[in-house]
Amino acid sequence: MLLALLPFTFEMGLVLGLLLLAVVLFSLESISVDVVTLSMLVVLVTAGILTPGEAFAGFSDDIIIILASIFIIGGALQETGVLDEIGGRLASLAKGSENRLLLMLMGTVSAMSAFMNNTTVTAMFLNPTINVARRTGVPASRLLLPLAFASLLGGTATLIGTSTNVAVSGYMKRLGMEPLGLFEVTPIGLVIVAVGITYMMLIGKHFLPVRQTGENHLTEDYEIREYLSEIVIMPHSPLIGQPIMDSDLGVLKFTVLKIVRGKKSFAPKLGFRFAEGDIVLVEGQVSNLLKVKTIEGIEIRSDLKLGDRDVESENFHMAELILTPLSDLRGKTILEARFRERFELTVLALSRMGRSIKENLVSIRLEVGDTLLVQGDAERIARIRGNPSFAVLEEKELTHVQTRKGYLALGIFGTAILVGTLGWMPLSIAFLAAALAMVLAKCVPIGRVYQ
Repeated sequence: MLLALLPFTFEMGLVLGLLLLAVVLFSLESISVDVVTLSMLVVLVTAGILTPGEAFAGFSDDIIIILASIFIIGGALQETGVLDEIGGRLASLAKGSENRLLLMLMGTVSAMSAFMNNTTVTAMFLNPTINVARRTGVPASRLLLPLAFASLLGGTATLIGTSTNVAVSGYMKRLGMEPLGLFEVTPIGLVIVAVGITYMMLIGKHFLPVRQTGENHLTEDYEIREYLSEIVIMPHSPLIGQPIMDSDLGVLKFTVLKIVRGKKSFAPKLGFRFAEGDIVLVEGQVSNLLKVKTIEGIEIRSDLKLGDRDVESENFHMAELILTPLSDLRGKTILEARFRERFELTVLALSRMGRSIKENLVSIRLEVGDTLLVQGDAERIARIRGNPSFAVLEEKELTHVQTRKGYLALGIFGTAILVGTLGWMPLSIAFLAAALAMVLAKCVPIGRVYQ
């Protein structure tokens, strides 16, 4: 009797052990989620707990086609900037009313999340929401949490809105029951959405944080204004002729952000050297200012109140970069990644879980979701927009072609939902056709599809 139970006990222990290991690896994020998941699948097949047919049975489900198509559709909506256009319309309709803006934002995000993964929708609306906050003067801190909640609420309204509904429907099908229809859970989902939005409008909004920012929103948000100083290189200074990237200022842990030489200003680049009369904007700890004073031939302008306009100019700007799951910088420090040499951008600060980090940046290992405040040449910042390692938080200036393609993508998406709902063709085929149509219409680059 005991021997008969041993194989079951071993299998059960192995499955539970793998589950625990997977949770630990997911939390550490040292190995990508897909690699961990496929590795666990290989172990289960090798141990004989699953047959190859059972292991890959999920890939034959049409829901996989739907989810893959949704990622392409989401990429098209993001690439064309149509969500920024929607954000602009919301800002105009709100007419300065925070309550009206909150209601329209949550309603729009909930509706979109009903047909897309809620995590994807949150990521897509992050930048437009921040732009709306800046246009209307409403603190972004009062919109971002409702954005996240709305995406979760909307996911309950349809079958494909959340992976939980998909999993339950698949299990019902395996038990021989009729799987859930696309809108079968919609009545109760709409009630959940309505109750959630009502709670946020009447009660929840009073608990939202208020972090008001002005024209110096970046230097204030990342709390680096007190770290900014301006120095003038006087005649006979030992800094004259020293490489900007490897000077005495670097030894004292100061980062050179900007140099004004005559009537021109420029960002520090490899090969540039200090010259007499240069006005240098630096970032560093206040305690090190006393050490700088000991350098002969330097005048410190300590009475200036520096902000965004001082760090930026016509040729170079600041930008916020969010580290994506596709980034090859995960787990590396800024120094190990050779960030400055590779991207020719200077990291001013890092925000993680709402906390700004300014000191010892080079020794901090980067994680997915980290927001880097960088400064550099406008051309370099423009080039990094196409890098899958980062999502750039910025207000896009949309061209007529982009706007037209954006509304075309929305139209294709809506048509796919209508066709699938009316039963004119299977939902998976309708979504796949929509994704292919967006690629053919060049609403999304083919490179984005393979990402």
